[in-house]
Amino acid sequence: MTVLGEERPAWREVGGRVVERAAGGTALARLETLARTSADPIGWRFRQPAAALFWWGSGVHELRIAVDGRPFHDVVTATSSLCYIPPDTEVTGTFAVDGLCRYTVLFLDPDLAADHDLPAPRRVLVGFDRPPIVRALRELAQEAADPDETFALFVDGVARQSLAHLVRLTRDAAPEPPGAGLPAGTVARLDAHVRRNLRDPVTVGGLAAVAGFSPRHFLRSFRRSTGLTPMRWVLDLRLREAEHRLAGTSDPIGVIAAGCGFSHPQHLSTAFRRARGISPSEYRAAL
Repeated sequence: MTVLGEERPAWREVGGRVVERAAGGTALARLETLARTSADPIGWRFRQPAAALFWWGSGVHELRIAVDGRPFHDVVTATSSLCYIPPDTEVTGTFAVDGLCRYTVLFLDPDLAADHDLPAPRRVLVGFDRPPIVRALRELAQEAADPDETFALFVDGVARQSLAHLVRLTRDAAPEPPGAGLPAGTVARLDAHVRRNLRDPVTVGGLAAVAGFSPRHFLRSFRRSTGLTPMRWVLDLRLREAEHRLAGTSDPIGVIAAGCGFSHPQHLSTAFRRARGISPSEYRAAL
């Protein structure tokens, strides 16, 4: 697979420090698994002639990027851990990490789609979920740690399966509504406002007032900017803050729940288990 060509200039500049890397595949599909460390958000400048399917495995919790100039702000969760960048599409921005992050990239040459008389999907997908893709990439990342002579076959199979899902996702997606999303500065202002008032009730009307939009315009623009509803976004902020307090303090879970805006400890426990797969107590015990 050609990564850099004279007619299609490509860039791949990523900050942080690579501490682990494995790669392999075929002429039409290539897998890379990486681990990076950074105390700060990792800068990202990316453009490749191949389509790129990212799975943010662990440690990445937020993307603030522009894709061909269009802003995206995505809170990465277990149900929004995939990102698809079409061929020859420029990405700039940052992804915030928890010191150490692990992620997987599957590069799909456009010829892979052409082999089946299909165009490579051209729609950007940021912060989406497709459980079969996640399962396949997780298994493939494990195979990459100790590959044998069959590894390329596995890569090829997962690439074709993922491409089929991507074609369906981009084909069946409803047309995007007209208009722009929220300016990056407005999203940052909302982020700061919620963090300052994390323990207080939050309403869509209140967030719309902070942003300076009508509730109807705010809902549409917010979803375009983040890929989430406002209340789901607030819940993710609260869960991330709860994670930090569970890891960094000895406060009782009830105190953490109240401080992060959850109505009672069981509210935090239920939301935490749904998003992270374990309870707050189990998360703290595993540290």
